[in-house]
Parts: sequence; structure tokens; C-alpha cells
Amino acid sequence: MEEENVTCDNCGDLVRKEWTFEDNNGIICEDCYIDRKHTIKICDPLAVNSAKRFRELTGQKGTDGLSDLQKQIYDLVQSKGKVEPDELIQTFNLSTKQLENQIAILRHCELIKGKKMDGEIFLVPF
Repeated sequence: MEEENVTCDNCGDLVRKEWTFEDNNGIICEDCYIDRKHTIKICDPLAVNSAKRFRELTGQKGTDGLSDLQKQIYDLVQSKGKVEPDELIQTFNLSTKQLENQIAILRHCELIKGKKMDGEIFLVPF
């Protein structure tokens, strides 16, 4: 039996039909579905508490337990003191959504946070 492929109406990728979902905007691939439906909130006190507790229980400190990308983002923010989100998007070739997810995790670990300076938002060490 031949596999049926369809084009994602969001990103344009050609994917197997069984790996797609229908939503109000048409047929979307699994990655686009996850991006739309499963967002990580940056300011989430419960997530911060959970991350702190988990890190304490497992003995993690600093960048322990982070992905390589999260460590690189943290290191760049730490070394510069403040970084605009667009710089991170360009440096690491991320979408806005991808960056927001990485920042949320780093914020939950209390490693970096957003700070408004002179009317602009920067990412700074926690």
C-alpha cells in the first residue's frame, strides 16, 4: 500500500497524511500542531516552582540539565549582560516561537529573564 503525502497548510512541508491534523486553518503537520497547541508560558509560577524543586532534588545547579542550545543562549546572555531577542533569533537560527520556548525554560530555571530598558525588552541574567 502506497503512503499518501500531503502538504502542511502552515509550513508547506510534505508529510505523511497520518502525521497531520485538521484545524480551523486547514491540514497541518505534527510540528505545527505542537507549536500551536502546546505553548510554554514564560511567566508561570508553578513551572518555576516545579523546575526549582526538580533541580534541587537532582542536585542540578547552573546549566546542569540544560540542552546544548539552552546552554549557548545562557552563555551568550551571561557574557554580554543583555541581549535583544532578535540577536538570539539570528545567532541561533530560531523562529520566534522556538526562542520563546527556550527562554521560558531558562526563565523557569531562574537563569535569565526579560527586562525592559529604554522602551525595549532585553534578556538579562537572572
